[in-house]
Amino acid sequence: MMHSVQVFGAAKAQGSKRAIPYTGKDGKQHAAVIESAGEDLHSWRYAVAEKVRTLGVPMIPSGPVELHITFYLPRPKSRKHDVHHSTRPDVDKLTRAVMDAMKTGGAYKDDGQVARKVVEKLFEVYPDAPVCALIGWEAMAR
Repeated sequence: MMHSVQVFGAAKAQGSKRAIPYTGKDGKQHAAVIESAGEDLHSWRYAVAEKVRTLGVPMIPSGPVELHITFYLPRPKSRKHDVHHSTRPDVDKLTRAVMDAMKTGGAYKDDGQVARKVVEKLFEVYPDAPVCALIGWEAMAR
């Protein structure tokens, strides 16, 4: 059975991680890993995880998972008639943020379980429509 949630707000891409080298109190070299997207990404992932958590469906503890995501992004005035969003943010980075948040929210044990994903990046349906993401997932037959 497909479970689904709608998360309102501008979807944020999960950027690359960077390592910042520093010398620790022990005199050895260490690295601090930082996420390039910052607080906006944290807020977006929290919103997705909370929607999944409050749905209250059991976690898929093992086996393959099918994932469907549709991102509705802001429409610039210059793209009145376009349907698909074909510029940044990158669909893979948007998806990575959602998959990590769904794991945190308890949809599945590990995002490595996702065996099939269908993802679309569209413009909002009409001007000033709320931007959001529609997310659906279900266990697949083994």
